[in-house]
Amino acid sequence: MAEGALWGRLRALPRPRVLAAGALVLLVAAGVLVFLLLRGGGGGGETAAVAAPAEPECVAAWNEDRQALSLGRHQRFVHGYTEVEVLRVSDQGDPVDAGGKGLCAVAFAGAALDAEPGYAVRVREGGLWQSLDAMPAVTSAQLLQMQTEAREAPNATLEDNGRLAPL
Repeated sequence: MAEGALWGRLRALPRPRVLAAGALVLLVAAGVLVFLLLRGGGGGGETAAVAAPAEPECVAAWNEDRQALSLGRHQRFVHGYTEVEVLRVSDQGDPVDAGGKGLCAVAFAGAALDAEPGYAVRVREGGLWQSLDAMPAVTSAQLLQMQTEAREAPNATLEDNGRLAPL
């Protein structure tokens, strides 16, 4: 339909119908705007988890280790991970407070436990990055919780070259 023909049809409509249609359009637009603001945390819903900054020493240890970089590329391209949480854990696999002593760990962000649990969380022990699930006290539930927390509040990204980049 030509633009002129459309304009002619609009002008032929009774004025109250045009005003009602315009009001309806504005009302729908306002509703969408309110929805987006509330959904984005601007109106009091749940607030997003805030991650502690990635442990710089742990990021450096990962990025300087050729085997870790190779594993990072594997994690990125085979397992599809793009975000991680870099933190410290106890020898029982429990996260320790920021600035506390513990093993460097990299939890790969996921909604479900990795099909290969050895790839869910890696820890640096004895100068090597190993699977956290190899520690006797660590359970699958702990691994899943760490992956979920990494998904909710990542503090670094996993780059194509396997390196970690703090957010």
